[in-house]
Amino acid sequence: MKCQNGAKPIIMVGSENDIMPIGITAHPSQDIDERKKIYDSVDESAIEAFKKVDGVVCTAHSEGKEDEYLINSSLDCIEIYNFHVSVLTPNSLSVFTEYMNQPDKMPHPDLAFLGFYEPLMQQLVKWYVTVEKRNVTAFVGTDIHRNAVTTKLSDGERLDSYRRFMRWFSNFLMVKEFKPSELKSAIRDGRVYVVAEGLGTPDGFDFYAETKNGVVDTGKSVKLEDFQKFVIKLPVIYGIKNSDMYIKARLFKIKDKSEIDVISPLSRAEKPILEVSNGIDKGVYAVQILLTPMHLKSVCKRQASEYIKEFVWIYSNAIRIE
Repeated sequence: MKCQNGAKPIIMVGSENDIMPIGITAHPSQDIDERKKIYDSVDESAIEAFKKVDGVVCTAHSEGKEDEYLINSSLDCIEIYNFHVSVLTPNSLSVFTEYMNQPDKMPHPDLAFLGFYEPLMQQLVKWYVTVEKRNVTAFVGTDIHRNAVTTKLSDGERLDSYRRFMRWFSNFLMVKEFKPSELKSAIRDGRVYVVAEGLGTPDGFDFYAETKNGVVDTGKSVKLEDFQKFVIKLPVIYGIKNSDMYIKARLFKIKDKSEIDVISPLSRAEKPILEVSNGIDKGVYAVQILLTPMHLKSVCKRQASEYIKEFVWIYSNAIRIE
């Protein structure tokens, strides 16, 4: 597909059910009844059926899944943030009410998510408990259908427009070539990081391990005796200057459904590239990039005191030390 602006998006076939295959090349069965059963199922046989037609198999709404199911399944990826879950909280509903009732007093509607966005621990812990046991990719889901609120906001768009909601959160895939097989391999292998892109588009982020045998990316495992150091490259905000002091990195170990800091958050102004070798033992490690969006302060109007605070901007996938 080629767009008028020159972009060439790749559109792949998938399905939205309790389990969600991405990039399937055919139906999992030619028998209609059997096919329906597979699409409606969540068990391992359904997961394997989708994998046989080259699907990457994910699960949405991880907060509703049992730990044992996630650990023992062969799911390729688990959702760590779902906008649908976040938007149903009392805080987010009150934010949207303000935009509908007081449009002239509010910032641009695209900034509304600053009023309610925060990590969804009920989803994050599902990934934590699973990735402690096996490698599995973390990803974000927007889960919007443009069927909730028809009210138009001050920019002339529906509150729930696809453009608005889909812009807020993204999965960034690290690939050598932009083609379906590479994209699906990146998801399966964990070469993905989750971005709250409504805060800004990151440029230059990376997290990997240097070992005796070369570089190991997220989603992979390293023997402790081969490990040398973790490298974290802090990003800038694309198109924004002088924001280094507001961008921080934290490296943490995932243990018992929680986060244990390995280093205290350091700003890009202090160190644009962090190298960590001390205090690393066996376990599962990940990075979050934190951002205080000072570049948005001037357009936040009276909401600046509420909207301009530190957010989790980027969630990396994990590297396992064995």
